[in-house]
Amino acid sequence: MKICKSLIVILIGMVSLAYAGFAVAKISPEEAAKLGTTLTGIGAEMAGNADGTIPAYTGGLPVSDIPKSFKEGDLFHPDPFAAEKPLFSITAANMGQYADRLSETAKMLFKKNPGTFRIDVYKTHRSIRYPAFVFENTKKVALTANLTEENLKLENSRGGIPFPIPKNGSEAMWNHQVGYVGVATEGTSDVWMVGSSGKPGLISKAAVRDESPYWDPDSINEPGPKFFSYYLWVFDGPPRIVGEAGLARRNMDGRGSSNVYLYFAGQRRVRLAPEFSFDGPSQNQGGIVTYDDDGGYCGSQVRYDFKLIGKKEMYVPYNAYRAAYGNPEETLGPAHMEPDVLRWELHRVWVVEATLKPGMRHLYKKRVFYLDEDCWKVNMYDNYDAQDKLFRGGLRLMDPMYDAEAPTAGASNGTLLCFDFNANMYVINGSRGSGGVRPAKIRSFRDWTPAALASMGVR
Repeated sequence: MKICKSLIVILIGMVSLAYAGFAVAKISPEEAAKLGTTLTGIGAEMAGNADGTIPAYTGGLPVSDIPKSFKEGDLFHPDPFAAEKPLFSITAANMGQYADRLSETAKMLFKKNPGTFRIDVYKTHRSIRYPAFVFENTKKVALTANLTEENLKLENSRGGIPFPIPKNGSEAMWNHQVGYVGVATEGTSDVWMVGSSGKPGLISKAAVRDESPYWDPDSINEPGPKFFSYYLWVFDGPPRIVGEAGLARRNMDGRGSSNVYLYFAGQRRVRLAPEFSFDGPSQNQGGIVTYDDDGGYCGSQVRYDFKLIGKKEMYVPYNAYRAAYGNPEETLGPAHMEPDVLRWELHRVWVVEATLKPGMRHLYKKRVFYLDEDCWKVNMYDNYDAQDKLFRGGLRLMDPMYDAEAPTAGASNGTLLCFDFNANMYVINGSRGSGGVRPAKIRSFRDWTPAALASMGVR
């Protein structure tokens, strides 16, 4: 049987594409032209929704609305909307009316705590501000960014959201991974756990610093960096871990895990920590959070297939300054955060479903992520076990940094509530009750090496 040459060429092309790792096509100039017109500079819908409950995006929180008590350099960020009252409340009794706009984690909190859990819904504010270069460079990067190595490696992208008009779940999750949270920030990040006693206990208290060389405006025209972010923490409580420290460097090449190094004060040594990947338990978060739960999702996509389900309107924690900056001993109840403290708003989110690939192992068989359209960061997540039962869930306490013009603090990558529904425990990771976060100046690469980590160790 004869096969025409054109068909052979087509078949060879298809095989080559598969071998290359399903390189993803870039968006067209016509699609890119929507950025800044019908879409915001990073790809969110510019317009509000039909009934006006989600407003149009007008540039974020006006400078005139920044609380007058806030001064440049402050760690603590006062709530710009502190005077507002809830529009209405969702309870276990009426949650059926709002079920389509609730995550499975929120529904489980109602199921387990019908008499105490409540969602107070406030007026929606699209309060995130961005520096001009973020919008300007996203429009350029959107025409060049692509994924290779079966969607695991991000290429031809720096200083912008790589896929503002995503075609698949992997692109959306890369937007989350490298999403803008400021160029450099520093401050405090505490972890508290509520266990069987029903009372919060301090797990760790740390000074933290975060930098994103990917977003350094002075390096935008240089080749993409090997690491898109660096994160440093130095524990100053409780006493048993004072002086211990860690350094995480997150790769643009997502085939492997991040480079994580730990400094042990008692040994005065720095060691590579290969267990800091995938479903390795984070002991600094009580063991009920996996490493790749960090920030909503962290690390390689190699074990999952990511499907972009679409966009929907949902109630999410937002402008939750009181919750993020509150004293955990006062804000954390026996099974959930005190409802009076936590602010919820209606926002549009991208929904991404991750399913475990055949032959791969992980604690979670399926994961559902809800990404805020105004910043691409995971706002909520639901994680399922091997029996398809909801196992764990998370809520990000979105609190835009109006001084850094960022959606949330890069240092600790924001504040998250993480629930384990089997163990009936939860943690608040990245609490800022003992301080807060502020912008910082970017450092050189030599400050983000194992040797630099060793030199700053104490005790």
